[in-house]
Amino acid sequence: MGTLVLGKAIAERIRAGIKSDVDGLYARHGRRPGLAIITADPGTVAKQSEVLIHESTAQALGIQVRKQILPAEASQDELIAAIHAANRDAAIDGVLVLLPLPEHIDQSAVFAEIDPGKELEGLLDGDDDDSEGAAAQAETAPVKPSSTITALQRLLDEIGFDAWRSRIVFLTEDRIRDNPIVARLLVMASRAGVQVAVASTQDPQARSITRNADLVVISVSTAELVDDSYLKQGAVVVDFLPIQVGEKYSESKGRLVPVLKTGVNVEAALRKASHVTPSVGGLGPIAIASMMENLLVNCRQVLEPMG
Repeated sequence: MGTLVLGKAIAERIRAGIKSDVDGLYARHGRRPGLAIITADPGTVAKQSEVLIHESTAQALGIQVRKQILPAEASQDELIAAIHAANRDAAIDGVLVLLPLPEHIDQSAVFAEIDPGKELEGLLDGDDDDSEGAAAQAETAPVKPSSTITALQRLLDEIGFDAWRSRIVFLTEDRIRDNPIVARLLVMASRAGVQVAVASTQDPQARSITRNADLVVISVSTAELVDDSYLKQGAVVVDFLPIQVGEKYSESKGRLVPVLKTGVNVEAALRKASHVTPSVGGLGPIAIASMMENLLVNCRQVLEPMG
């Protein structure tokens, strides 16, 4: 049997370092980092929980949070106006636009309006935009790694797995390249010379593709889809996407919370995999902590530009 790998302990170590750094910035400058959380449409219980998780994580680290949730019928221009206001606000060091957005809003156009100096995912890159304005902004912005890629690397480091010397397969649905994080992951892997195959769940050959992989990264919307039939002996499995299958009332939290499942049938996958990280409680806490590190990078660039 393989080992179940969760992100809580890794995230706690990262957060401890961030809290110390935030307190140090406040002691030296009398100001704490500021985070703007912006989205349109309160959305599902799962989305509402995501907003609360990001907000409470930041606040626990001593970060000031400003939250703006526009109605579902808000226009793209209204959402962009909210982003521009946060860009101009000297007390805000990071702008986080939470997905999903309403269908009438182009998320790529929205992300492009975030000041690179306040971007948190580490997704903006001047190489992807040939405009002079984008290039000028990129030159003055602090260099930040992708929070999602950093989280994945930290998870793999924890188990001693070298992804850059391995065969990697992304198992997903056809819309993979519409996901800006996964699309960026593919671009960065290509630049690093890492061979990454993409297998669609609609492809009848998907299992034969994933059975050749040392690392299988999953983003699917069907709960417990991936079992040992998708895996070779000793593979590492990391699931990205929590799947909401319902909701329930939490007495401890005093509100509705989503009932989430992972795309991996963990018990079956562990019969072959060396390590399995489910989407629930796996990469998410590490990615959020890594995003808060990027917020610190932004804040230091303003308060301690020569540091």
